[in-house]
Amino acid sequence: MEVAIAPPLREDHQVRLLVNGEISQTALHSDVFWLTGLPAGQHELQAELLDSSQRLQHRTPAVTITVP
Repeated sequence: MEVAIAPPLREDHQVRLLVNGEISQTALHSDVFWLTGLPAGQHELQAELLDSSQRLQHRTPAVTITVP
């Protein structure tokens, strides 16, 4: 999954991925995440932008995907 970030991600910011409302991966200084092991069905994905103190700065709207 790729998260479109504008303006570009600052050096002191990180992004973390939520799947179905739960943190899926550790926050990274990246806009690309690998999703593996999702069971069949629908899943909601969101990304959160964290500042250097790990405070939430922004959360994307949920996007629903379907895994066959």
